[in-house]
Parts: sequence; structure tokens; C-alpha cells
Amino acid sequence: MASDSASETLNLEKEQRQERLQWVFYGVGSMLLVVCGFYLQESVELRVLHAYGLTVLTYGALIYVEEFQHLKRLWLWKGVLATIPLHIVFLAGLFWWDAQGPLSPGYILANRILSFFVAEMVIFSLVIDHFQASASPDEPPRKLTRLLPWQNKPKAKIERIITLGGESGDDSDPARESRRNYLRWFFWGVSAILLVSYLLWGPVTSRTGLYIIKVGLLTILSYGHLLYVEEKDELTSPWLWATVLVALPFQVALIGIIVAIDRLAPYLAPNPIVFLFIVWVAAWVEKRLMAQITDDYRPWGPGFLTS
Repeated sequence: MASDSASETLNLEKEQRQERLQWVFYGVGSMLLVVCGFYLQESVELRVLHAYGLTVLTYGALIYVEEFQHLKRLWLWKGVLATIPLHIVFLAGLFWWDAQGPLSPGYILANRILSFFVAEMVIFSLVIDHFQASASPDEPPRKLTRLLPWQNKPKAKIERIITLGGESGDDSDPARESRRNYLRWFFWGVSAILLVSYLLWGPVTSRTGLYIIKVGLLTILSYGHLLYVEEKDELTSPWLWATVLVALPFQVALIGIIVAIDRLAPYLAPNPIVFLFIVWVAAWVEKRLMAQITDDYRPWGPGFLTS
């Protein structure tokens, strides 16, 4: 029973590391996709995006997801160094493939990066297993199962028990609801001021001022919801600030989309009815992403049961 429990805990930890790696990849990838696709549109910048995706997926899966418990072993880093020349060859092959056809970021992410990722995982796993076998000749060789965590499989059930005021099962929090109302009324108050000013005097600020207002509102709605409404009691916890950093690329990507919409329709950019709705939608999306990221970065504690 103890062995089964330890194995299940290890699998859950590996699954959590895998989900954290996915959030980093999706966040930085979406940020680079927006910046390169909407603003730069140059082959060099797009190839930076592709090289980033392949590198993060491969070495993140090998080092962080699979071999996290062996980070202090010398044989692991010998194996990683041995794979670097091969990784450079794979990147050269990816760039050559990019040069053969149109540079569509979405197409390359789905059909090219993943193909190179699977090939690298197979070859690099054999390399690292060779170095581990050389360092520990008495241990039986491991089977090639590194790709299994990336397949669709049922996740272990994690139930969170919320206890407030000594009562179990009551998920209401008057203090949190009060903070949520404060944030909501702040947004509607600023919106009313902007709307009245626009109807009486028209646009009253420059394009830079409008960008500051939009970025400020989006940041307050998203990070204010995370840090002030939901996790005010965890402000001193390192995992919360790790969540903030991981969510930052999504923030940059959403700001880039808002600016791109303004460039496509400059006559609507100063209209508060339009941009407040766009900011609200972007904040809604980011709050949902932050909620998922928070669940993956929150450490397991007494409030969690696994089965």
C-alpha cells in the first residue's frame, strides 16, 4: 500500500510538472505568435518562435517533466550536453523545412514542430538512458515510456475541500465577495466616467493615453481579480508569484490583440463603448486562464485528497 501511494504521488507530481510546462509553452508561444504575426511578420522572428517551441517542448519534457528527481545527477547533464549538437541539427532541419513553404505559424506548430519533437524525444531518451545505464550498471534498463505522459489518459481525481469558519462544505466567502464587488464597481465607475466624457467632449486623450487606459483596466481586472479578490491571503506564497509570471505572456498577447484591433479599426479605437467591451472580454478570458494556471501551480496540502 505504501509503495502504491508513493507511485501515485510521483505520477501526480509528474502530471503537475507537465501541466506547468504546457502553460509556459502556451503563454510564451501565444505572446510570440501575436507579436510576430501582427507586428513583425518577418521570417527571422517566426523562426525564433519555432526554435523556442521545439526547445521548450523537448528539454522541458526531458529535464523538468521526466527527470526532475535526477537534477543533481551528473549523468543527466552529461546526457543533456550530448544532445545539444543533435538539437542544433534538428533546428537546422526545421529551418530548412520552413524555407520550403509559406511561413504559417499555426501550420508549423501543428505539423512541423510536433514532428521534430517526437523524433527528438525518442532519440534523446535513448541518449539519456545510455548515460544513466553507464552510471548505474546494476540497475535494469528502463523501457522507452517517456512519450506516455503526453498521451491522453485519465487524470487522477483531485478534490479540494474548502473549510471556512469551522464549517465543512460551505464555499461562500463574504470577504472575497466584498472584494469582488469593489473591483466590479471600480470598473463600472471608470467606464461611466469615460462614457460621459466621450459623449460630452468626444475623445479627450491621445492614442498613447488610450493605450494606457486600456492596459491599466485589463491589468486591474485580471491581476486584481487574482491577487486582490481570489488570493489575497496567499500574497506571501512563492507559488502565487510564479503563477503571476507564467500568466504574464498571456497578458502581453491580449494587449497585442487589443492594439491590433485598434489598428484595424482606428475610427472605433477611442469609442469607450467598443474598447470597454473588448477589454472586458479580454479580462474574462485571462481570468479563466489564470484560474487554471493557479490550480496547476498551487502546491498540494492538507486541503487536497487524491484518489
